Amino acid sequence: MKSMAAIASAAGLICSAAAASRAPLPFNITEVDLSSLQKRNVDSEPLEVSPHTWIQSIRNGPGSNGMYKTGRVTNLTDLNGYELNDVELTRKRHEQTSLCNFGHTYNGTFQHGSIPGVHFNITYGDGEFATGLMGYQDITLAGLEVPHQEVALANKTYWNGDNVASGLLGLAYDLLTSEYDDATGKSVYYDSIFTTMSKKGIVKPDLFSMAMDSKSQVGQLAFGGLPPVETKGKFISTPIRMVALLSHRPEAKTEYSFYTILPDGYVIKNVTMAPTSNQTLAASKWNTAVSKPAGFYNSTTPTIVDSGTTLMYVPSDISDAFAAGVPNSFYDIFSGAYYAPCDATVPDFGIVISEYTFYADKADLIQSNDPIDNGDGTFVCLLGVTDGGEGPYILGDTMMNSLVTVFDVGAGMMRFASRK
Repeated sequence: MKSMAAIASAAGLICSAAAASRAPLPFNITEVDLSSLQKRNVDSEPLEVSPHTWIQSIRNGPGSNGMYKTGRVTNLTDLNGYELNDVELTRKRHEQTSLCNFGHTYNGTFQHGSIPGVHFNITYGDGEFATGLMGYQDITLAGLEVPHQEVALANKTYWNGDNVASGLLGLAYDLLTSEYDDATGKSVYYDSIFTTMSKKGIVKPDLFSMAMDSKSQVGQLAFGGLPPVETKGKFISTPIRMVALLSHRPEAKTEYSFYTILPDGYVIKNVTMAPTSNQTLAASKWNTAVSKPAGFYNSTTPTIVDSGTTLMYVPSDISDAFAAGVPNSFYDIFSGAYYAPCDATVPDFGIVISEYTFYADKADLIQSNDPIDNGDGTFVCLLGVTDGGEGPYILGDTMMNSLVTVFDVGAGMMRFASRK
């Protein structure tokens, strides 16, 4: 949650902003013709590896510094922003913010002033939220200068941080920004940082890509090209879909919002399980004839590609089938996730996109590096695939850690390749 192109590398790129307890959200589907909105050929391959050097921070104005992680919907760049008037208030605020486990925070104000009459407000499915002010700031990201960018400065949050990240870099479409009018409460859409970079010609072509790595905890984000990591096989492409996944964003039927794709289904190997009985999925209007490898589960339903979500959120049939292949696994209703003994063997798990199967690394399918006390002297570990209920479904870090993912905004396409 990294040509004119640039690369960013930061420990905070491995994200956990969406915890295991994401609440299902209603959605409806509309398919539209994307051709008039595509600036480049939909079949064009991603360009070369970016020649630019590494950077490990977003800089908010002159001389400031702050780590970041990729996010889902908005330009939340700072999670402190308090105006402190005395030593006691400073101490109390420090105690409060320390509980949120932020990384290095930004204590300044907007370089080019705040925007009157509007505010920032976002709430995530796991209960985390952030509110604050909107204003204009010069941003330097991976050596690329973005002048007078509209950003949010949060001054009130409920947050479960990782002691590294101090904000979210939102790279989704403008329809998902989180600015609201003070008087009416209505959404006020603005240009996200990538939209600004694209409109001003700061990045060409209009794409960004990322390679995440749970083993090293360092990810790479590239603008205008590819991160310098080895891949195997060719890039597989699929259209970004216009789908109204959120009831309060009906415009998403005819405008881009999330990076939503329609996978062919999932593959679960080395597990004995009856075929899916979900007739709604089987009768989905998105179904097309696809090659069906062994262990294939049909599930052609809208799925968000999101580096800000730790797990894979899939239909219940799929998550149940995966968990059934893990000895002594169980579902915890309080966290909304599956757990198993940390030394449990997990089946192969893959997602099928444009008739090609991408497999997740076994290390991401059971998070054995983060054991949880089971309360009886034993420890269990979180499984990387969980129940997405009625949706929206999410291709999260469990899978993205094994991929180079290209968000080809100019062509209206998502492109994927497996990492070596």
